[in-house]
Amino acid sequence: MRLFVSDGVPGCLPVLAAAGRARGRAEVLISTVGPEDCVVPFLTRPKVPVLQLDSGNYLFSTSAICRYFFLLSGWEQDDLTNQWLEWEATELQPALSAALYYLVVQGKKGEDVLGSVRRALTHIDHSLSRQNCPFLAGETESLADIVLWGALYPLLQDPAYLPEELSALHRWFQTLSTQEPCQRAAETVLKQQGVLALRPYLQKQPQPSPAEGRAVTNEPEEEELEHHHHHH
Repeated sequence: MRLFVSDGVPGCLPVLAAAGRARGRAEVLISTVGPEDCVVPFLTRPKVPVLQLDSGNYLFSTSAICRYFFLLSGWEQDDLTNQWLEWEATELQPALSAALYYLVVQGKKGEDVLGSVRRALTHIDHSLSRQNCPFLAGETESLADIVLWGALYPLLQDPAYLPEELSALHRWFQTLSTQEPCQRAAETVLKQQGVLALRPYLQKQPQPSPAEGRAVTNEPEEEELEHHHHHH
């Protein structure tokens, strides 16, 4: 198998962290390519990360690659993990893309950045503290943890964007970030530049639509939703 990754491409963080699990189960060759290299012949646009299987087939969605590595390592799929992955794709990603774009491309700071993702971060924090488990899907680390950690890492590695009051999120993030596969993934993709390593990638992304940056207008409904969460 060959895993193709690129510096400064956020999806490469979780796949590199997950690749460690396949070690010993399968031969994984990791190749670093330029973000413009066309690895998959039938895609119109360059795409990384990509996993080329021994069969010659390609996986090119971040969570599909991570899932494949976890399945190789004997992980049993479970509903809660799948639910988290669905949430990550539909809720977390749009909010996070907006936040990273404001931070890196537009040079915004503080609440202008955090506002877009605060609701998503609070959701993770509440889930962790409600379940009272160290990881998103229970006592042991699962696919959900790696996919969400990889998505959040570029933003949350800056303590300014990891709100103190979200202590369960804080603990979860620190636990994962200190693990060796995660540390190696972060060094490979961000090359000591932190979130700025993502600038070339983010500059090519479309500017977030106003809907994704709801926080910028501070609509009152957002606040309302927060209050309902507390009644759980």
